[in-house]
Amino acid sequence: MDQDINLFLRETLVGETVDALHFWWPALMLSTDHSTYDDITIRLEGTYILTDANGERIVRRDDFGRLEHLCALAREKIASACIVGDNDLSLQFESGITLYLFGDNGSFEGWHVEAKSDEQFRLLVAGIGKELTFFNE
Repeated sequence: MDQDINLFLRETLVGETVDALHFWWPALMLSTDHSTYDDITIRLEGTYILTDANGERIVRRDDFGRLEHLCALAREKIASACIVGDNDLSLQFESGITLYLFGDNGSFEGWHVEAKSDEQFRLLVAGIGKELTFFNE
């Protein structure tokens, strides 16, 4: 299953650009220029680390202004994506920025990747207890 998940991440995220940010429920909405999907979203529910030219910032779920850090990712293209450890997600951008999403946040999911088209729906969820669940319809 780990190979399937990393393949899904590579095929779905790598080469895509952050086209929009959704601030109601923090999410990165990606382009679909190189994808078979019509809609790709990375939802951030928990703690993440953003590393760029300004250094490393640990941003927790309840931090004031946690969403403004994500603005640094606007128009950034994903160079690599992979699962680290049990259910953390690491995204490396072509510019050198790194976004590291922690999967286990205690009582709620840490992040999820959703990809959908008219024919297909896939959802990868990092849940509590270091679980990783992959829905493939």
